[in-house]
Amino acid sequence: MKRVIWLAILTVLVTAPSWLMAQEGQGEYNHATVGIFADYFRFDPSSASKAINFVGFGARTGFHVSRYTQIEAEMNYLQIAIDKTADALRVAVAGRAAVRAQHSVHAGARSVPEPDIAVVPGRHDDYARARPRTALLVVEVSDSSLARDRLRKAPVYAAAGIPEYWIVNLRDDVVEVSRAPERGARRYTETRVARRGERLELVALPGTSLAVDDLLPEV
Repeated sequence: MKRVIWLAILTVLVTAPSWLMAQEGQGEYNHATVGIFADYFRFDPSSASKAINFVGFGARTGFHVSRYTQIEAEMNYLQIAIDKTADALRVAVAGRAAVRAQHSVHAGARSVPEPDIAVVPGRHDDYARARPRTALLVVEVSDSSLARDRLRKAPVYAAAGIPEYWIVNLRDDVVEVSRAPERGARRYTETRVARRGERLELVALPGTSLAVDDLLPEV
């Protein structure tokens, strides 16, 4: 599957330079565009650099090394937040559930999202033969994907009856918390913003809490 995704990326980079150039008018690859590719395909920055060199992307579009360095730093920041959140949740749940990072969840007949992190019932071994069919909590770490995670992911998770959804919002340095799903309406009825210095408790695991600071990269 990963090879198919990489072929798709390479095809886009080779065949659509004019579209990419139009993003800023000077041939420089727009940050938002790179962010969308990076976040959607979840590729590793070092691998992305090799792919870009392979297709001669810089020569075609005037891609600047300094811009790539900035993008790489932002991707590292995103990955740090994912790793920190997963680590904090593993400590918090303390064996009461399994914490899965960047694995899919069966959310419906035609819906198999891959949240950045999912806290699921049971143990990892319980899912050796099948994906989890529910989750106690799903988390998305968001920068360029913030609008999509709010508007497209939230309805999916609410419709699946997942009791809690967090967005680790790197743009605003907060965690957006959604609870009490209304499945038929595909929405969460309770929302709040948690800031540094606060603690969050998992509604599905009473007594389990963690600090917001443990989810966000250091500033």
